[in-house]
Amino acid sequence: MRLLVYYIKNNLQEQAILRVLLEYGDKKWEDNKKVAEYIFEQNIDDDLFEDQKLLRLMNDYKDKFYSGRTPSLKDYTNSSDNDLVSAVITITNFPYEVSKVWIEELNSGSVNYNIWNLPYEEFMGHIIKRGEINPEIYYTPEEDDYKKLIDDVLDYLKLRKIKNMIILNQVDMQSRIQISKW
Repeated sequence: MRLLVYYIKNNLQEQAILRVLLEYGDKKWEDNKKVAEYIFEQNIDDDLFEDQKLLRLMNDYKDKFYSGRTPSLKDYTNSSDNDLVSAVITITNFPYEVSKVWIEELNSGSVNYNIWNLPYEEFMGHIIKRGEINPEIYYTPEEDDYKKLIDDVLDYLKLRKIKNMIILNQVDMQSRIQISKW
């Protein structure tokens, strides 16, 4: 059961990096650079992918991108490769969305609801920054804040790599300790 939970968590991170590639890969990042180029510059190793279907999708996207074409979601959903089509649909089909009630009532229109529960001094500290209203208090849909989303996804993937390296080191150290006891 523990291995299944570990696999699902890792699989979700693998899916997340591919989802942002498919949905935002063609968008502008900085200095005439596209999101896909920024992501590929982060040196995401193939060994971070446990799901071979997702690794194949990542490599296919990368190959197409470096051959001068940024693939779109449509390219993959209309593909003759059923495995890729299935993977893309699974990755991009997110059955949840922020409800209108959350946005209109709990989120007070477009202001983050959490600030209303703060003590006055903290509240004012969050509202007013450098003499102006802090834009971070407003709720922004994912489409408007894709750069933060991409950085978050990359950070989680890098953290997973570090965690895997720590686990491998622990296993290696334990095996060396057991060998030295013999």
